[in-house]
Amino acid sequence: MDTTFSFRVSEKHLGMDLHTFLSAQFPFLNVLSWNDALVFPILVDNQPVNGNPELTPGTELRIVVRDYQEEPVNLNWHICWENDQLLVVNKPAQLPVHRTTRNIHNTLTALIRRDSPWPDAQPLHRLDQETAGLMVFAKNRHDAQLWQPRFQALLETKVYHAIVYGQPDWADLTFSCRLNTRPDSAIRCKMYVVDENENGKLSTTRFRVLSSSGEYSAIECELFTGRKHQLRAQLAHLGHPIVGDKIYAHNGEFFLNRLDDNISEGDISRLQTPHHLLVACQLGLTMGDTEKAKIELARSDFPDAWQSFVQEHNLWERNA
Repeated sequence: MDTTFSFRVSEKHLGMDLHTFLSAQFPFLNVLSWNDALVFPILVDNQPVNGNPELTPGTELRIVVRDYQEEPVNLNWHICWENDQLLVVNKPAQLPVHRTTRNIHNTLTALIRRDSPWPDAQPLHRLDQETAGLMVFAKNRHDAQLWQPRFQALLETKVYHAIVYGQPDWADLTFSCRLNTRPDSAIRCKMYVVDENENGKLSTTRFRVLSSSGEYSAIECELFTGRKHQLRAQLAHLGHPIVGDKIYAHNGEFFLNRLDDNISEGDISRLQTPHHLLVACQLGLTMGDTEKAKIELARSDFPDAWQSFVQEHNLWERNA
């Protein structure tokens, strides 16, 4: 499929030619000749050009790539709530928010910009690629500049649901700790609970058990801080990693084996689900003294893998 891309050339690309620029944008494409890969003419500031021109910072570049393909992802996002400045959308599991090494065209941000009336929509926060659920976007750069500095006050409540291994010996727990990476960790992005005297970010969550089968439990997680991998790291530290978590469950074996391109049938069987079972299901927004909104994800909008797992293990939130 021929696919159209638009870029704004930045200062760091000063003096760069088109083909070098494109190779940096698409590092995963094995392109022998950009002249063969592109549908000409390209547009620079809406003016058609051919060949391999030198690019000037600030210019807009529009190109069409022949037979472009990316890693398949779930494209079924939708708007759950909006006002004049903000959007709350449901992000499917396994759809990245921003470009990755394998996905540029099909990211949540790119999809919203292409398929909505807001071509300059800006995410105000992020979710991990495998985490599903509610995300807040500003409709344009001006609104993002207004709300980004006030985001903590804007997002009054953040509630997630998770399916974890085991049955906690607590029903309701508020857990505070410091989170940081470890230089000796085999997984560089993995977060750990560290001692109070170590350099780490204070992280606080309220956990509540909704139901349990003994082998698995459904947990409500209310975030009071928003740290990288906060819920995943804290639940794993408490002895109840999230089902399907490639980093925090099974000692990260799946993640490490994937890095070595050595994934076995046993790895896939232990994961049990195609993505970890964590959903951002409720947001409370406060936009002023009188304007508030509570957005809750419908059960029917939880991922298919979640629905199948809770039905199979009788984990509908009976105590909610």
